[in-house]
Amino acid sequence: VYFRASVAGEAGLVAVDRASGEVRGWSGPLPVSYAKVALGGGHVVVYAADKATVLVLPRDLSSGPVEVRLQGVVDGASATTNLAVVGDWLVNGVYATTAQPLTGGERVTLLRTSQSGTAVGPDGTAVKVGTAPTGERGIWRLTPGADGTRPVVTLVKALPRPALPIQGLSLEQGRLVVMDYPESFLRTDSVRSVAASGTPVFGERSPFTTDVVTPTCAATDVACGQIHGTADGRVVWLSHDDTTDRISVHGPQDGGVWQRTGLPQGGRVTDVSGQYVLFTAPTVQYVFRIG
Repeated sequence: VYFRASVAGEAGLVAVDRASGEVRGWSGPLPVSYAKVALGGGHVVVYAADKATVLVLPRDLSSGPVEVRLQGVVDGASATTNLAVVGDWLVNGVYATTAQPLTGGERVTLLRTSQSGTAVGPDGTAVKVGTAPTGERGIWRLTPGADGTRPVVTLVKALPRPALPIQGLSLEQGRLVVMDYPESFLRTDSVRSVAASGTPVFGERSPFTTDVVTPTCAATDVACGQIHGTADGRVVWLSHDDTTDRISVHGPQDGGVWQRTGLPQGGRVTDVSGQYVLFTAPTVQYVFRIG
């Protein structure tokens, strides 16, 4: 059993034999906020939910911690919400499940989208609910790859795809962007290429951005649900604050968000052309240049 304890007034991690109660290992002092532990592959990973850097120790705590920075993660409330150790890989992610080698190297995407929560199994395995890069949704088992290669993702049980209310479509420059709502509080998006010559040919669906999270639009709220494509590959949409509206421009991937806030309520984005956005409210129109 591993848990936080103080030795000579310094807080750290101890390993205790469950049968005898004897202390078998001591990590030395660790930051107080690092109170969570993940086990797997002979490793002990100590982490804090809001930190993108984790501390890796051997199973017997015989040497000091090695810092590993999670790629593509920033410090914040859910930096390591679903962390698990699968073999020699750190598995992490809230909306997509990724893995990166403990010893360094590029991260890989295991599940394109995933639900919150990771069930940790024996011998460095884990179970997640999510959608594979091929689009198949189900319960997946993650097991260590041979000779330290990336974790193997195996389907345990296929799950029917839930009906997703689509509340935004944009087809611009051969890119089809779709906004839908898999959960009541999330707005997610995807993109695929469309060859418009002859019978349309659709490319693989992939996430358009990684951090679009907005309130769900009401079914009758056309202004909020609409999205408009831009010539440079982004999308424009409208959302509501308490007493005003705001225009947001985002994508693809982590391209950053450009916004105009404080707009009169009751309007909508009526056109986008090049770098210009036309916003029409009941008594006024505005033209904004993106950026």
